[in-house]
Amino acid sequence: MLKRWRYSGLLTEAFSLFCRMLKTAWRMFEASKGLFGEVENEDEVLAELHKMEEETDSLHTEIRRKIVEYLSLVQGGDVIAALLLFSAVHDAERLADLAVNIAEAVRLVPSDGRGGQYFEEIKEVEKHLGRMVSLTVEAFSEQDEDAAKEALMLRAPIAAACNSLLSRIASDAAMSPARAVALTLLERYFKRTAAHLFHIAATVANPKMVIEHTKTPQPRSPNH
Repeated sequence: MLKRWRYSGLLTEAFSLFCRMLKTAWRMFEASKGLFGEVENEDEVLAELHKMEEETDSLHTEIRRKIVEYLSLVQGGDVIAALLLFSAVHDAERLADLAVNIAEAVRLVPSDGRGGQYFEEIKEVEKHLGRMVSLTVEAFSEQDEDAAKEALMLRAPIAAACNSLLSRIASDAAMSPARAVALTLLERYFKRTAAHLFHIAATVANPKMVIEHTKTPQPRSPNH
């Protein structure tokens, strides 16, 4: 599949932009990770995250435009490769949003309250999620099937850990409502992130599954 993306004109350009977009999302997760510890410049971290989010939004628009142009203009083009990339770029756009969401949710927990049983478990899940992000970037950029398969295997344990946390947080009458909300948001965002990473990794490890669940992008009508 990598050859089909790299040697197809507009699709080559879209693939290159997507790799850049995916790596930007990875940097966003690396930046948000710092907020789980003691950070003095939280406002600066969040400002940088928003700046990178704007970059991914612009890349998202440009990539989709190139894919639609490719499907519209290239006779006998590689529809499968285009569909896979179209699907992956949607997931990458959501990854960037979720990186910001995670950072904002962490900030709901006072810095002196970022400890204790639940938060330590949250940080442990975040480590596994960070590993999944790294593997997914490697899998797609290098078309590394082994990295993709390893990333796919991480989704289930991450989801299970998140569900377990939700159940225990919901039944903990001693926890303050504000803390419960913040921790619940974090585990939900983690679970959603893992789902989007799973979809991107699947374009490498199991592209048939992705194609079966992807709608063909349509070119804009002349009236729009």
